[in-house]
Amino acid sequence: MTTRTLLLLYPGEVRERIRRFTAARSWLRDRGFFTILADDWIDPRDAEVFDETLRLPPAHQVEAVVDTVLQAFVRRRLSSILIQSEAALAAGAVLCSRLSLPGPSPDAAHGCLNKLRTRQRLLEAAVPQPVFQRVSRVEEIRRFARAHGLPVILKPVASTMARGVTKVTRMEDLEKAIRDVQSTLDGSRDVERLKSFARSCGLDPGCDPEREFLVESFAEGDALECDGLVCAGKARLFEVIEQRITSADRFFIEGYLLPADRSEPAKRNFEAVAIRALDALCFDQGGFSIEMRAVRDLVQVIEVNGRLGEDNGLFSLIERICGIDPLKKAIELASGDSIQWNLLRGVFGALAYANHFADSTVAGVPASAECRALEQRGVEIDVCVRPGDRMHAPPHPETFPHLAYACALDSQSSRAAFQRAREAVIKLSFRFDPAPGRTSEEDCRT
Repeated sequence: MTTRTLLLLYPGEVRERIRRFTAARSWLRDRGFFTILADDWIDPRDAEVFDETLRLPPAHQVEAVVDTVLQAFVRRRLSSILIQSEAALAAGAVLCSRLSLPGPSPDAAHGCLNKLRTRQRLLEAAVPQPVFQRVSRVEEIRRFARAHGLPVILKPVASTMARGVTKVTRMEDLEKAIRDVQSTLDGSRDVERLKSFARSCGLDPGCDPEREFLVESFAEGDALECDGLVCAGKARLFEVIEQRITSADRFFIEGYLLPADRSEPAKRNFEAVAIRALDALCFDQGGFSIEMRAVRDLVQVIEVNGRLGEDNGLFSLIERICGIDPLKKAIELASGDSIQWNLLRGVFGALAYANHFADSTVAGVPASAECRALEQRGVEIDVCVRPGDRMHAPPHPETFPHLAYACALDSQSSRAAFQRAREAVIKLSFRFDPAPGRTSEEDCRT
């Protein structure tokens, strides 16, 4: 069998990637893959999972990442690059283009990474979305709010994983909200990544992402998500997912319900809008995660992400409910293989997260016995943090609040599954120290 060299570009935090690729190791070997982990954070445990490792610069230094990879493969051929993470998209698109490998084009990646470009392209294609405007001054935002009403959303052009996204419900809060957003732009790795990416492939950001940002009308409705892969111009979607958001003013995930509790015609309508958004960005040969808001059957596109959903446990939930392993399908796509699947029907499930939003250090986590005691039929619990991990409060740009998650299945309803998962995960006991803890390279990665 011919060996195929597969570069796994920034494939996620250590615990999650080891879990995923350990489970897929036999499958990869059977198909002749030689795996190379390419990341800015290499853990000693990675040597037990991957055939080789390549230490990279931080992901926001796109030009340096591209140069490092190209130099490493001057004398040997790289068969494919897996770029299914937010950290991998910018450099991955450039590398796939330069090496003529399957992957989203730099222009399509730019349409996802640059939120102004996303909005402009969706507008040109008449895809339903919030009203938006590029701004830099308080007066512009006041005029926008008077014209379109409150609340409004302020968002950096280079926003990633909801960093800097701020909801404003009162006029008197505008100036503070603007200062908060502007503070996230100063020294932002997201901004630097966008600028470095644009330089590396000669694209014009269309604005100054260090000074300008977006104001958008607030999209009411339920939070929904469509994930899948685009192969040879054809989008293949998993079931529509329902999101649960932590609160009205924070845009962090509290849970996922799969499939969304909607009628089949409504779900097909949501999928059609998602496909129109992908077409507007000319997105191909990659994974996607499109976030939407829906009031009954009326839907607006909030985000178009050029990778599959990244939250802990989401791949596992999709596999359990849809009968599809997203990681294996993404590898097949990156390798130029045709991708096909048949969705399972009649299975329901959900993830529920325990979150923490205070500046602190994790001092203690639940013991295995405590997790097992809370697990019940159809419920599994996994802890995402370790003692010593640093937690940040919003609006800190590195806020990522997940402590643990529970996964539950149900024969009738994803909402019933979510309720059981939620009841279990909120009982977990964590201890926190207000003093700062360790902040590793991995913690700070985009």
